[in-house]
Amino acid sequence: MIDIDRFKKINDTYGHLTGDEILKDVSQLLRSAVHPDILLCRYGGEEFAAFIGLAPVEEVQMLAENLRKTVEEHTFVQNLKITISLGIAYKHQAENTVGELIRKADESLYKAKQSGRNRVVEWK
Repeated sequence: MIDIDRFKKINDTYGHLTGDEILKDVSQLLRSAVHPDILLCRYGGEEFAAFIGLAPVEEVQMLAENLRKTVEEHTFVQNLKITISLGIAYKHQAENTVGELIRKADESLYKAKQSGRNRVVEWK
């Protein structure tokens, strides 16, 4: 799970058109940074979900950190710098249900937000 940090503040300060441009740019950055086989989608509001499939844990961690850095280093419309927070859960932690996988990834995302944002947190 991926969430744009402090997105409401962007909308409130710069307007929804700027927020929309940032959503588009973030989605393009994310898409360009992942393999075409990875399912990447907007999950709601300013959240995105990436379903990576079977990959080694280290590879998933590296990908998540790469996504975080890619967004952090990009300059957006109106010279804005933004960050993202990411929550990771693995299939073996989800009792083979997609709903459980999403819930655990979402809980990990909330922990990333609560612990300072602009970070990757794995389900433990």
